Amino acid sequence: MCLSVCVAIDLLEKMLNLDPDLRITAEQALAHPYMQQYADPADEPTSPPYDQSFEEQDLDIDAWRSQNFYCFD
Repeated sequence: MCLSVCVAIDLLEKMLNLDPDLRITAEQALAHPYMQQYADPADEPTSPPYDQSFEEQDLDIDAWRSQNFYCFD
């Protein structure tokens, strides 16, 4: 298999990990060898990690509905 295909698959596997604690960050993805030709470390903004505490709440259905912007009738 072509080396560039293997490198692309490696990046995709890291990006598509369902566990956010194990998933590659945007900064890590931009530093990945596959992105080397597109990355410009001098022109890449950074941001704080996504706060997923909202999704980790243990709420019943009615409480979740009250947290959303959409109306569930």
